[in-house]
Amino acid sequence: MISNRAIAAHLERIAQAIDLADPDSGRSRTYGAAARRIESSKQDFAALAQARELTGVPGIGPSLARTIGEFVSSGSSRRLDELLQQIPPGAWQLLSVRGLGARTVGRIVRDLGVSDLDSLRAAGSDGRLSQLPGIGSRKVAQILAEIERIAATRGLFSLGHALATAHLEAARLGNIDGVSAVRLAGAARRACETMSGVDLVVAVRDPSRPALAALGGESLVQLDPDELQEPIPVRIRVSAEESLGSALVLATGSDEHIARLTDLARRRGIELDSPQTTFGTEAELYRAVGLDLIPPELREGREEIELARRGQLPRLLEHRDLGCDLHAHSDWSDGQDSIAAMAEAAHRAGLRQLVISDHSQSLAVANGLSPERVAAQRDEIAAQARQWGELSLLHGTESEIRVDGSLDFEPEVLASLDWVVASVHAGLGQSRSAMTERILTAISNPATCAIGHPTGRIVLGREGFDFDHDVVFAAAAETGVALEINSQPGRLDLSADLARRAARAGAVLTVNSDAHAAAQLANTQLGAMIARRAGLTCAQVINAWEWEQIAERRARRLAGA
Repeated sequence: MISNRAIAAHLERIAQAIDLADPDSGRSRTYGAAARRIESSKQDFAALAQARELTGVPGIGPSLARTIGEFVSSGSSRRLDELLQQIPPGAWQLLSVRGLGARTVGRIVRDLGVSDLDSLRAAGSDGRLSQLPGIGSRKVAQILAEIERIAATRGLFSLGHALATAHLEAARLGNIDGVSAVRLAGAARRACETMSGVDLVVAVRDPSRPALAALGGESLVQLDPDELQEPIPVRIRVSAEESLGSALVLATGSDEHIARLTDLARRRGIELDSPQTTFGTEAELYRAVGLDLIPPELREGREEIELARRGQLPRLLEHRDLGCDLHAHSDWSDGQDSIAAMAEAAHRAGLRQLVISDHSQSLAVANGLSPERVAAQRDEIAAQARQWGELSLLHGTESEIRVDGSLDFEPEVLASLDWVVASVHAGLGQSRSAMTERILTAISNPATCAIGHPTGRIVLGREGFDFDHDVVFAAAAETGVALEINSQPGRLDLSADLARRAARAGAVLTVNSDAHAAAQLANTQLGAMIARRAGLTCAQVINAWEWEQIAERRARRLAGA
């Protein structure tokens, strides 16, 4: 069944197409408003479309109902198809430039004849772009910088994008007769945050069958035909069942890891890339070269082979170790789902604790809570908490770190909460010294439990803000303030490299979903992968601790204020 989110995305794309084709018409508002209403609605719009009951919904007239109905039944609509004929194909590419909305792009295309990123760069460089109303020299500089960022990241894909694609492709391949297993490999299995494509190993019962042998190779896969993302390369390696372990090892490790492994194997008379070398499991291969099984996330050619040789590999955190989620939102701020829906999803997922940590008052764009709304929310959480058995539903906040480093509520409000994650969302352009001091001030506040998405980076979209990582990590270690690995697919912040540095400085980490909808509680699977890539153990990640330990840690800090 088509989801409300998919319907909303289709309507939003129609709204963008209208603005690209006719930027001054204003006709996109109807579709944009409908998209927002449908995405946040609890009604099943696909079911309403199939029952021909859409026109009974406020704001949905006959034209919108017809468009939604066509999309639900066919995956497209006549309205969008007609608009696409009016828009230069390269115009969609321009929407990837941050700071350019569809209406502005429509005017640039219409008035300057711009058709792609290269011609946009030319219009910015020769002064034509700055002549358009509302686009000054500063804006032009930002656009040109964005074009360079896009060029630098072209051909790279995020871990979240890669895993979603791999899941779909694995399901497709697994249904083919003669395929016995499909396994993730490559950079995605190592939890690299960006990569050039997806690698899969397909085990088959009879590799001599032409149809099965032909599965190998590379193809381009579009994750969602209604999205603007470019297709991602999927590389498939076909293996006989009895060689699956060998194929997985060779298709997973970095070049440096495989080179060192190959050298070890040759010393023992084993040629890893020989068709005659067959290991059914990865553990068998590593054992044959004298090593403990190395977790995929560590196979980078650093120190993992020596640790495996000495039997000193750490027991890495696993997703199932994460008993609590300390950063999740509800519809009290900018989340999509109610507290009850978030609690139900957490209960189904087997969590022991869920902290509802909605945004604080100064983040108006996210419907941040005033102190009065915090008090009202506390009552709802207390009422809901009695309904979920072994799940402890707790009350927190994601408090904005103001530009001076102070938090967004008075001390008595912060002290009344079970958990306080402090985050920077505004004023990202501060100098290195100012941002460092801002975060240090927040860490020194005894009410602060954790720093959320500490660098503010967006994977393939925005560099993190500049601050002295080592000084901040040392302060977090000294005070006991946790540093977050934010599991939102677009954030993954801290990165694995920075999380590793933070842990080595003595800081503890926290892996949270930052869920803005019930389904997003599953984000922590990504966060756990990043934690494993960082080499973290349960002792270094507080979500793997008992809540009593976490609460006692907070109480000690507050008592010392």
